[in-house]
Amino acid sequence: MRIFGSLLLVLSLPMAVQHLAAEHLPYEMIVNVDRHGLAHQGVFDLHPSGPITYVWNTYHLNHERIYTARFDNARRSPTQQLTAGVGVYYQPLFLATGKRSGWAFWQSQRRGRWVIAGRRLDEGFWRPIEILTPPGRDSLMPAAEVSGPHVVLAWEDHSQLPQRVQVRIFDGAGWSDTLTVSQGGAPSYRPALAATPDGLWAFWDSYDGLNYAVHGRRLTPKAGPIRRLSAPGIVTGYAGRRRHPMLIEDGGRIWLLWEHKMVIHRSTEPGELLGLRFDGRQWSAPLRVHAGLVSYEVPGSRRARNGELTILGMDRQHNYRTSRVALAKAEPFEPPAVPGWKPQILPLRDFGPRRSIEIGGQTHHLYWADLHVHSALTQDAEGEPDELLHYARDKAKIDVVVVQENDASSWLDAGAQGAYRGGALTEASYRLGVYLSRRYSEPGRFLALPGWEWSHRTGDKKPNHRTVIFGGDLTPIIRHSENGGNFDELCDLVEAAGGVMNTQHPNYRLIRRPCEGNIEVASGWDVFIRQPEKIHRDLSAGFRVGFVATSDGHRRDPGTGGGLTGIYAPELTPPAIIEALRRHRVFATNGSRIEIDARANGVFMGQDVPSDGEVRLSLDVRAP
Repeated sequence: MRIFGSLLLVLSLPMAVQHLAAEHLPYEMIVNVDRHGLAHQGVFDLHPSGPITYVWNTYHLNHERIYTARFDNARRSPTQQLTAGVGVYYQPLFLATGKRSGWAFWQSQRRGRWVIAGRRLDEGFWRPIEILTPPGRDSLMPAAEVSGPHVVLAWEDHSQLPQRVQVRIFDGAGWSDTLTVSQGGAPSYRPALAATPDGLWAFWDSYDGLNYAVHGRRLTPKAGPIRRLSAPGIVTGYAGRRRHPMLIEDGGRIWLLWEHKMVIHRSTEPGELLGLRFDGRQWSAPLRVHAGLVSYEVPGSRRARNGELTILGMDRQHNYRTSRVALAKAEPFEPPAVPGWKPQILPLRDFGPRRSIEIGGQTHHLYWADLHVHSALTQDAEGEPDELLHYARDKAKIDVVVVQENDASSWLDAGAQGAYRGGALTEASYRLGVYLSRRYSEPGRFLALPGWEWSHRTGDKKPNHRTVIFGGDLTPIIRHSENGGNFDELCDLVEAAGGVMNTQHPNYRLIRRPCEGNIEVASGWDVFIRQPEKIHRDLSAGFRVGFVATSDGHRRDPGTGGGLTGIYAPELTPPAIIEALRRHRVFATNGSRIEIDARANGVFMGQDVPSDGEVRLSLDVRAP
């Protein structure tokens, strides 16, 4: 078989393997009872006659392992490690191909490169790991499908710009050569595959310079043309996995399922699984299928049987719970009102020529930055990292962005609310964020600086957060939940790597260390300097800091979420921006592009002014 030609929601109808309901799952079961660490990214599939294979990732102390377990005849097998020891692993998949056979895939970082690895389940035993993507390339975001007697694997190939979608096919004896399936000229993301009785289809997301669009093509039995499937005018992509769309088939009926927050105005609440049923003519009103878990998943085969669907989801303690739900018992759901939102035309207007000033005889240019932004790699945030980076560069038209995630969510551990107690930024998620920041940086045009958020609370339960930002090759991380909140150790690490830190929120504790850069005096959700007493006390105590403002965005709007930092630097490069932050050549606004040049006795803001007499202040402000 020759296949040409890989996001969104697709329906799988394998032509050879019939996946039946999980008859051997008569009750809800916790899958990861061993608790080897922090479980996440759980997936599963049903084998013919009812057995279930589960695969999940587990984070512990800077490393991950991928585990598997099988449930058959009301009995759970011992947990088995799929990966060869600890490592950096991301987005596992599993597809059943028979009663005792299947394939597991995952993304792994090896020797500084991202690769897609696979392991075959053959008559109940796992064969050795295979690296399935070409050497010397970065390959990300795997997708897989069973198509008749074949298994098809797709991924993002980052070996060239723009990135593309590639596939390989397993015919039972070996894997085919690598084939490119996406179009040239536009970067392609998040492949998905669908097998139907009429052949195999590939789908993917593409970015055309301002908007995302879903594309697809038939791969078999004959390669078809690439078609744009989504309507024109789509202004953005997806809202992260908290709205992860899933299609399932149930006896000829189609269900569209997605996850929804139970309390819309609090981002860390548990979720519920909602759905629309299609009867062949029209879609039903929204229905609630299940509630109380997060990170819901359906079988890899995306099938229900006789009205019953096996699901997997995570509870507040990171237990993966699996059970069967009767789709006929889904209850009506009334979407909550979300007041206060209005359309905004993007991209922002042209702000004219870039401001330049002289500082110490050298020309410095004014660059605009959002230094504190979260993506879906943070547990309570929305938006794919590439979506945020495109938005910052092309719609908000800022020069610098720091997409950084919380190192751990320990602030949720003590409270009754919250769906992510004990959560942590896994090693693969952090390294993926660093990789993407570097990939999207173009010195002179746009910078995405890597970093992370130290999210510790001190003994009085008040936050002492920091935005950690790096500009060089070293990007270490230490999580406050794993070092007991040792702030000196944090400073040692940041200073050794040449990084800088800014405070976050109205509560913080400054210390006299070189890595302490600036105070966040405004964010998208508050303007802290409206109550300036603490900031004045810190300045009067001799702390040398500047002022920055950020969006602290969790909702896919870097650069337009309220809070911007003006940075004066001689050039738009990572070292120059880090040095400007370190020397406090910065100022804060609550989202407006107000240009400020403030000096004392001719010395630019942020620097020391020696004087034994009169100090003459000059302020040049230009407001749009």
